[in-house]
Amino acid sequence: MKITIESGRAIRKARLNAELSQMDLELAIGAAFGSISRLESGKVNPTKETLISIAYALKLDTYETARLFGIDLYNPLHLFEQTTSMLVCSDLQKVLDLSVNDLIFSMGYLASCVFLVDIKKEYISLAALTNSNISSRVQQFLQKPLSALRLSIEHDRKNLLVKCINENAVLTTLLSRDYLVPAVLSEEADMLQKLTGDKNHLIVPLSNDNSSFGAMVYIKKVDKQFSDDEIKLNTIITKQLAIAIHRLRI
Repeated sequence: MKITIESGRAIRKARLNAELSQMDLELAIGAAFGSISRLESGKVNPTKETLISIAYALKLDTYETARLFGIDLYNPLHLFEQTTSMLVCSDLQKVLDLSVNDLIFSMGYLASCVFLVDIKKEYISLAALTNSNISSRVQQFLQKPLSALRLSIEHDRKNLLVKCINENAVLTTLLSRDYLVPAVLSEEADMLQKLTGDKNHLIVPLSNDNSSFGAMVYIKKVDKQFSDDEIKLNTIITKQLAIAIHRLRI
């Protein structure tokens, strides 16, 4: 990823707004001395994880974080560019991976996951999770394949994922347990949330013709709740993803 001078300026502006020195920010994200100066001047090419760390340290919202990547989320053209590669892709797993990795990182989220309903419409299982140190921690903690996490559409109606899919409704929660239990124990869900540091969760149905076949969960590490504009934006994006995913599942 090539960072632009404009992105460097956006980082500098956000840092100054937070009233932090370059050294303060370096200490906050565990970066080497002088790295923020090189970043702000556009002399280095940071990883996506580094930019996300900066966004968390400065407590930026989704739109502010997007600016660090040189992205204008208010621009419909950007949404088109972000989803076009998925709409034309012929590999379902690649579409899922792009959804929870490239797209999510550029939007400034901690992580994301996609859950899909099986062909017989009996249960929901995890289909994709952001590839990061967060997912590695989750996998190590559970000590079992993440694909083994399942929820019954018939019997787990109190679960927010099941409710989201059954009612085709957009939901939010502060607790991971609300959409993980009983696929995992309540104690495990609470420990996972503590381990990953997630704070807010937005659950958006993946639907086709008003019939939901899955859900995408957007996860934030900051305390700021999802705004109405943010929810609308993510709903639009998820609808685009649903088109790509549904086409490949038929």
